[in-house]
Amino acid sequence: MAGTSQADVRGNRARLLAAARGAFATDGTEASLHDVARRAGVGIGTPYRHFPTREDALLTWLNDLAAGTRTLSGATAIDHGGTGEESSELHVSCAARRASGARLLERAQVRADVTVHEVIALAIGLARAAQ
Repeated sequence: MAGTSQADVRGNRARLLAAARGAFATDGTEASLHDVARRAGVGIGTPYRHFPTREDALLTWLNDLAAGTRTLSGATAIDHGGTGEESSELHVSCAARRASGARLLERAQVRADVTVHEVIALAIGLARAAQ
């Protein structure tokens, strides 16, 4: 794209991710890319350039999970619900991460016998091994 800077591309991607979080929070797996684009204030082609397939969205989620794992000590808490205190920020964050992962896994139509807990455990293990 002529005239588009890397900063513009990163900004669009950040806006898309924020808009997608909002759309999925509101509409669940029924959220559409049109709605995400509208919320982000970009054209409908922009989400497709950043995430051409549902698998790309799942991979982005996995990369974000791995990055979070590298910065969060005790990262296995993500798979086990955070802390036992349901009102804690960590518990709420972990529950949201598992729920979004489950939706993405379902939408990406990855093998039916794979659970979100297995995917999270694998991502955490890979992130730790990479350290």
